[in-house]
Amino acid sequence: MQRELYSVIRNSIGGGSIVRPFPIEQAEFYVGKGYEIDPTELTCEYDELIYLGHIYNHWGHFLIDFCTRLYYAYKYGKQSKCAFIVREHQTLDLIPNIKRFIELLDIDVNNVVFISEVSKCKRLIIPEPSYCSNVYYSNEYLEMFDTVANNAQLNDMDVHEHVYLTRSAFKVAQDK
Repeated sequence: MQRELYSVIRNSIGGGSIVRPFPIEQAEFYVGKGYEIDPTELTCEYDELIYLGHIYNHWGHFLIDFCTRLYYAYKYGKQSKCAFIVREHQTLDLIPNIKRFIELLDIDVNNVVFISEVSKCKRLIIPEPSYCSNVYYSNEYLEMFDTVANNAQLNDMDVHEHVYLTRSAFKVAQDK
């Protein structure tokens, strides 16, 4: 009998589940080349984690690439631990813009952890991405931005009829 790995994806946006079996010989194609770890050396630090994907401190990439699973924490796990993956042995302090975005979703930034090495938890929730560049976006993705906009306090801010944005002051943009 052929051994199979099962990729079980709970469709966290629309409900239901998808089970995709694939032969063990194809595992490297789907999950990359493995390496040896000693499971006895791993301690279980968390009962439950919501996986948010990879992150680095870049505001524009955060809005497009790194916040696509954050809707799940906003809707179902505001008090849950949420995990971003960072480079091996990296520590990360979120830039103020990203921190504020998370706070405006009523998610405690102290519950956001950064995983930089092999880790173990009892339960891992992997939400479906709510946005994929040039492919799709969901109502949950838009709802996150609406929530942030609605929760932002704009008292004592000047309102202008026109706002002009330019990158011409950036040296890198001057050559493009």
